Amino acid sequence: MRIIFILALHIYSTVGFTQGFLGDISGELTSSDLITEKIQKISSSKRIFIISNENNSFNKGDFISIVFLDKVTARAIVAKTKETYAGLKIIKIHSWSHWQKLIPGANIQIITGDDSNFKSAKQEELQEDSEATAVIQNDN
Repeated sequence: MRIIFILALHIYSTVGFTQGFLGDISGELTSSDLITEKIQKISSSKRIFIISNENNSFNKGDFISIVFLDKVTARAIVAKTKETYAGLKIIKIHSWSHWQKLIPGANIQIITGDDSNFKSAKQEELQEDSEATAVIQNDN
């Protein structure tokens, strides 16, 4: 009974993260755009990652975004691929608090390609608020 409860809790939390993340992102992003992979190794500087590439979803030279705990955590470039593994060079950290929680063995989700086409819902609200403020100030 305990195992079923733990398994159900794990499945619920995984699905909840995916749905929550997709609800916070605008644009043409769907759950099929998120690929789940596992961190194999992290360098001591935390700038080089070896991750699984079981789905063969990205190749050398591709830009990817790492989603961890329902938040875009970092941006990386795929430096090398070999069989079912990929080497990443981290180029930007979006969430420092989530970044510090990354460990080997953790499941992450990957968004491939250009991430400039989507923003978080909060970023859009801030942009709309600043535009509205500018319009009000110009009317005076």
